[in-house]
Amino acid sequence: MPLREKTIALATRYESIGSLIRHYLASNHRMNVLWQTSIGEDAIRQCRKKPPRILITSPIYRDYSGVNLAKAIRKQSPDVRILLYAGILHRDMVDQMMAAQVHGIVAAYSPLPTLITAITVLCEGGCYFDGITESMLHSPDKQSSPLTAREQSVLRLVAEGFSTKEIASALELSVKTIEKFRERIMAKLGLHDAVKLTRYAIRTGISSLD
Repeated sequence: MPLREKTIALATRYESIGSLIRHYLASNHRMNVLWQTSIGEDAIRQCRKKPPRILITSPIYRDYSGVNLAKAIRKQSPDVRILLYAGILHRDMVDQMMAAQVHGIVAAYSPLPTLITAITVLCEGGCYFDGITESMLHSPDKQSSPLTAREQSVLRLVAEGFSTKEIASALELSVKTIEKFRERIMAKLGLHDAVKLTRYAIRTGISSLD
């Protein structure tokens, strides 16, 4: 399948990043980008109206988590092949995306040719997971944590700089529920500010922020 015949859509949290990817694909590889959005609900609607061959997605949106978006699109538009393009990759995210049956995962800090390779493989009906993802899939599970899986998800988003309101939206929970989660996390860990929580998340592998 010639590159110019590959139809791609972009659903990225930040419009500026989506625009850069769109420009790169169009100008350097003549790939047809059907549409671009930064809103999860709009991505679901557009996949129904103008389904692309490949949808490049983000890990999180203001109205959806990347996992829930992938599940919704897989259910509604099963012919759309989903490629996660993530600025930060960690084991929990990879596991959840694999469970959602995405067709590919590429870290944004991988070389750009890796993204092109992934698009080409997915267009031809295959699946593609970059070396960073593969290493996580084949690595032993991280050590047990005093935090539950949901508490780790909340902590990871705290470490990545999201506000309580944004976390509530991403996890489809109320602001009060997220506040209670934060209180429990701080009580369990004995850490009572965002900086210390972030350091803990990085040290234990819950977040891969540098």
